[in-house]
Amino acid sequence: MVQRFVVVLLLLMVGFVGCGGDKTKKITKDSPKKITWDKDGAEMVLIPASFARTKDTYDEFGDLVPGKVVEVTGFLYMDTTEVTVGQFKEFLKSSGYKPEKPIPWAELYQYSPNDICDLA
Repeated sequence: MVQRFVVVLLLLMVGFVGCGGDKTKKITKDSPKKITWDKDGAEMVLIPASFARTKDTYDEFGDLVPGKVVEVTGFLYMDTTEVTVGQFKEFLKSSGYKPEKPIPWAELYQYSPNDICDLA
């Protein structure tokens, strides 16, 4: 549960905060492998395009229909360290982003008590 939450936090931060200091430059395979993001000083690494498989499904007869293999195009930068609960709360407050589902802050207290108390 916590690992999934951390992954979701990371994806949200990458998706909604941005993927680098200068948005006018296109990120390519020739971009630097590591950067420091100007906005918060975070060290980031280049994540290349990759291939992924979509979810398997079943047809009306119950036979497996394998998911399609798709290329995740483009490149992006991702922080080298995990986002803390406190950092994510700060992001929510500063960006105005509203998650679709409420975040269970009380359940997260056992994993990050200082982050939740300091910014509550």
